[in-house]
Amino acid sequence: MVILPLCPFPPPWWWKQVLEGNAVIDLGEHYVHQTLRNRFHILGPQGIQVLTVPVLGQRGKKVAAGSIRVSAHGKWQREHLGAIRAAYGKSAGYPHLEEALEGLYGDSGIPLMADCSRRSISILSAWAGIDQPVFSETYLQPGLDDHDARPLFRRHGQLPALPAYTQVFADRMSHVAGLSLLDAAMN
Repeated sequence: MVILPLCPFPPPWWWKQVLEGNAVIDLGEHYVHQTLRNRFHILGPQGIQVLTVPVLGQRGKKVAAGSIRVSAHGKWQREHLGAIRAAYGKSAGYPHLEEALEGLYGDSGIPLMADCSRRSISILSAWAGIDQPVFSETYLQPGLDDHDARPLFRRHGQLPALPAYTQVFADRMSHVAGLSLLDAAMN
């Protein structure tokens, strides 16, 4: 089994593990600040853009990833949708995901980070025509035959490389690996 963290719009390597059928998404792990657990990367006209879902502080307490609350402050949903539109609005894939993205970002009542991430995973699962991954509500302690991939999701660029694919801005910049699968879906 491969143990993965819950992430919004996860990168292709995360999905590769899911497709291989041996991955479980751990909602019981302690939430780790400033990681891909509340952010994802897209490729905009100026390069990599980091889109972060603001979460409420845990005040020094260890809180399960599935219990982290989304902050209602700011205009992050409008900013995310605007960044995605600016980056991919004229791409071939955007019309296929536009309604689902507007539904996700138009909902101001997303209380938990887990809800936001699960909905983003649902959008990409539907786009790819694959089943939803398996989720565990309790912490997963890796066994001897398990691969704990959670530490790989601390920063952009730590995931194993996958083959390059055509990106929207391929005419202006070289391939950028490790972006959200959303980037691949738009091409």
